[in-house]
Amino acid sequence: ADSPIEIIIGTIFLYKLLGVSCFIGLAVTCIFLPLNHFASKVVVVAQNNLMEARDQRVALMNEVLGAIRMLKFMAWERSFESRILKVRERELKYQRLNYIIETLFNSIWNASPLLVTLVSFWHYTVIRGQVLHPSIAFTSISVFNELKFALNALPETLINVLQGVVSIRRIEKYLGTAEVQPVPALDGEQRPIQIQNATISWPQERSGGSSASSAASTPRRKFSLIDVTVEFPRGELSLICGKLGSGKTLLLLAMLGE
Repeated sequence: ADSPIEIIIGTIFLYKLLGVSCFIGLAVTCIFLPLNHFASKVVVVAQNNLMEARDQRVALMNEVLGAIRMLKFMAWERSFESRILKVRERELKYQRLNYIIETLFNSIWNASPLLVTLVSFWHYTVIRGQVLHPSIAFTSISVFNELKFALNALPETLINVLQGVVSIRRIEKYLGTAEVQPVPALDGEQRPIQIQNATISWPQERSGGSSASSAASTPRRKFSLIDVTVEFPRGELSLICGKLGSGKTLLLLAMLGE
């Protein structure tokens, strides 16, 4: 938070020592601004991909743990293990990319104070023809070294801000989804619970606000039950049977308004 104040005070000290040459050196940091802008976009994309991969892995693990008994009965351990490892490999890929980008980003900014010092001394001695006395040189180096900590704090702060922006956008996307409409309770009449000629899909196609739910388990491709007509007599036991992925849970969630 105090980095801008340190940079301003350090620039004033350098101006008293080197004159306009300090501004020439500090102007070198402007060269990194386009690279800084490009790197910030790469950081945001990499962070988004990492969070999406992490969501898929967490959702798949929740699915496996929730149906572990069925997986054991059906001997599906190897199949789900390969799916989990595939998602985990994708997550680690983006995690490595995140670390590489962050390391390169910090390396560039770590080298910038040294480059600023060299350019300032070069302009002071070669261009302006001034004599670089030891008192000026070593004092300037001390000030540049103090500015190094302020300059090095900027990339870490920027990365943290970008990661925070990504998280805020994800929360905003979740909070911006359409509200679930409650299912009205049945009155005292003994009417059956039924669905007539219904088409049920996940994720839903919503009009207006959000186009789809941002839940972690939302699939990339839409799954649909088309022209469903079913009646559940009240006071009797009804069973919904079918193989894995046939839409049993989707039908029950549709009846609950989910």
